[in-house]
Amino acid sequence: NAVVDFDHFDDLRRYPFLCMTSEGHFRFTEAQKSNLRKYVQEGGFIFMDDCILMSDSDYFYQSACKLLEETFGTGSVVKIPNKHEVMTNVYDLSKIGLPHVSGTNHGARGVFVGDRLGIFLSSTDIHCGWTDRPGRWYPKPGRHGYKEAIQLGINVIMYSLSR
Repeated sequence: NAVVDFDHFDDLRRYPFLCMTSEGHFRFTEAQKSNLRKYVQEGGFIFMDDCILMSDSDYFYQSACKLLEETFGTGSVVKIPNKHEVMTNVYDLSKIGLPHVSGTNHGARGVFVGDRLGIFLSSTDIHCGWTDRPGRWYPKPGRHGYKEAIQLGINVIMYSLSR
């Protein structure tokens, strides 16, 4: 577990899996975009998930879409099919699609490098389902989305480490 920034590529490349979340808008410099692109093209994986704990809007998701389109090209953020390996490799979530913990569900989106998914983008607070104190914020155990958020997390990690 570490905090990294996109200013230093050598630090990024030490980690095959990065998780990025926030509540607000954000922007990257051109150098940070270059490092992001290089990280993903060289096999790194990023899980990006909007957090809406203190707001009712998907500002992080909007910023992420804009950043990824600027970095990887217009049209690079695409819907991840429910039948894709990342949704079915350990737990079959093909019937429900992207679990919904909170926020606006735009469906699973991502950026592919060839046929490999390099970035998974969510707007539904999936990471809140991974907390070690369920129910403190949300979701409460038994509430729709909690179990599925954990299952998706396992799928995403297994996919990212096997590709």
